[in-house]
Amino acid sequence: MTTPITQLNFNTPIKQPLCIALGFFDCLHIGHRTLLDQAKSIAAQTHATVVVKTFTNNPDVNQSPLIYTYPERLSLLQTLNINHVLGFNFDDTFKNVSYKEFLHKLTASFSIVALVCGHDYTFGKDGLGNVQKLQEFCATNNILLKVLPPVEVNGTRVSSTAIKGLLQSGGVMRANSLLATPFYLQGKVIQGFGRGKNLGYPTANVQLSPDKLIPLQGVYATSTTFNGASYPSLTFIGKKPTFNDDSLSVETHIKNYSDNLYGDTLHITFNQFIRANQKFDSSQALIKQIEKDLLF
Repeated sequence: MTTPITQLNFNTPIKQPLCIALGFFDCLHIGHRTLLDQAKSIAAQTHATVVVKTFTNNPDVNQSPLIYTYPERLSLLQTLNINHVLGFNFDDTFKNVSYKEFLHKLTASFSIVALVCGHDYTFGKDGLGNVQKLQEFCATNNILLKVLPPVEVNGTRVSSTAIKGLLQSGGVMRANSLLATPFYLQGKVIQGFGRGKNLGYPTANVQLSPDKLIPLQGVYATSTTFNGASYPSLTFIGKKPTFNDDSLSVETHIKNYSDNLYGDTLHITFNQFIRANQKFDSSQALIKQIEKDLLF
């Protein structure tokens, strides 16, 4: 049975000693997991509890979409046996907290034995807090600090920016190699136009969080999980030029499944990019292409 995540803040102190992993952890890629593994190791040696600091909303001033939303990150952290999260809402109040004030609040609220972060970690108003400031603070307050170097895979530095670029250009397999857990979309099935059913290939239309990153428009080989079972599926993302429909949708055709899924929550794992979105001359041409797509 999975242990529920305990969500902490400055007003919910806990008594046990803590090892806090500092960052955003917006997609829990290989680099993030390396950092968390280090935090777990230090926590085991110091008899401390691991806490992951993150944001509950989107801290990007440009509102760049998130690879994983906060609820999705909590779910992923549970699979990594992380049971405590220190979540902050990045609002005008939080972003104006100086790095000194942040560190003071952190140590005033919690019994910290260690902090773990990446080499480029910044924090506090205007990002003036950095690793050097952390080193000085930890040395003064007898806190162990572990700073991790960047992680590379086959010459590519693992970063959220790199993974976003891959997903938005169709490089889902490469992105998955950096994510560890393959990229997925998750949402409830909503009413669509029924075009897929009329073509002989019914699809489930999935409603997503507005903060969620949407991969490159096109067709993907996917695996769709719901009600505890997983099925091979074909997922389309994009507008529908064949039908002169400019609305963006995420539609999944589950192989050999035709039951009603309205209201169900689907977990769609992306395995491979098959082809880009395109306009077909007729419904019959589209049907022939779908038949080819399903040979993945």
